[in-house]
Amino acid sequence: MKTIKIEIPALEEFEKIKIRLEKPRKINYRWKNPPKTYWVENLDKHRGRQGIYLIPKQGKIIYVGSTTDLERRIRGHWLIKQNKDINFIYFLEEKDRNKRLFFEQCYKFHFFGKVKPEPFR
Repeated sequence: MKTIKIEIPALEEFEKIKIRLEKPRKINYRWKNPPKTYWVENLDKHRGRQGIYLIPKQGKIIYVGSTTDLERRIRGHWLIKQNKDINFIYFLEEKDRNKRLFFEQCYKFHFFGKVKPEPFR
């Protein structure tokens, strides 16, 4: 039996692909003092970028996802909207759909120890 070796970049390597979420912005919720959240400056320059993104919080990866449009995904991401202390994300560009979905699952297994099957998109 032959084995396949798969290597994914260590978290330290992701420092090279960090996208800082710079501008604080209030979200309009129903309570008096809404929290602030961060949005990418010049987010439109990320329009249409495809790849895998990781959301860190307090030194740990708390979310791994893939997208066909980073700008659209970050603007609407529930986790970024609800967590005012998330001020950057990691992004690994990958245009090949199959590789993107494969590596998304690899990163989920690496960081969370499990893979939740999702609909093929």
